[in-house]
Parts: sequence; C-alpha cells; structure tokens
Amino acid sequence: MTRTEALQLITMLQMAYPRQTYEDKTVEVYANFIQDLDYKTAERAIAQHIRNEKWFPTIAEIREACVELAHEIPSTEHAMELIRSAIRNGNYQAIYQNDLFRQAVAVVGFDKISYSEYPEPLYRQIKEAYDNLRKREIKHLQSTPAVGMVAAEERLALTEEETA
Repeated sequence: MTRTEALQLITMLQMAYPRQTYEDKTVEVYANFIQDLDYKTAERAIAQHIRNEKWFPTIAEIREACVELAHEIPSTEHAMELIRSAIRNGNYQAIYQNDLFRQAVAVVGFDKISYSEYPEPLYRQIKEAYDNLRKREIKHLQSTPAVGMVAAEERLALTEEETA
C-alpha cells in the first residue's frame, strides 16, 4: 500500500478510538510498519478490529489479523473439528493435505489415535500441538514483508480471469 493509504487507515483508527492520544511519531511508526501490507487486506482487518475490540490495536495485532485473512489457517477449534471428523471417517487425506494438521496429529501418531479406546487425552495433545504450530506459523507470516500480498495477487488473478 502507499504511504497515503497507510495514513488513511491510521486516521480511520484514530476516528474509531477518539479517547486515544496520538503523537505524530506514533502515527509515523504505525505507517512505517503497516505500509508493506496489502491495502484491502489491512482495511478489512482494521474494520474487523473496530467492530469487535474495545482498544486501539497494536501493530502486531493488525499484522496478525492480515495473516489470518490472507492465509487459510483454521482456528484451533475449527481444526480440531476437521481432524476429529477425518479420523472418525478414516479420511486421512484431509489431514495429510494440511501441513499443520499433519504435524499436530504426528505428535500422537496416526495409528495410536485411530485405534485408541480413550482418544480424548490424545485429542488434547493434538489440540495443544496444533495451537502451538498455528501460533508459530502466524508469527512467521506476520513478520514476513508484504503480508497479505498473497490475497492481493489472488484478487488480481481473478480479475484477469473475469476480463479474459
């Protein structure tokens, strides 16, 4: 995004959280650290934050929200629903197709979870493993320059397909 667009987003935040005082240096720091984000992705993340949160977001919160919007990283709860369903139905392909799912289930072992008479403790281990893997992946992606550019590239490709 351009510097002007970054400043527009910060202005939107300032208007949404009027009790917060904003020094020019703070605005500059925010602009510098969100400027590498895709504008549409950042705008959606900030709008979501404004709708759902009481307090002004940190730069890390904005970047994390952009990662979650731009990349398909299921929440821990959703991931566990998918993993449980896949194991119950014997559909391990669904687990193998998602690297984080595969790594989390591998902590316990595919055979062990599928044949266990008391799988709940094993599911708790998988959940903990997935949650840690998910957090690590989000941290990695949010520190990567151009967070959200994947979403921008996908939108551009869709637009090009529509015009062709």
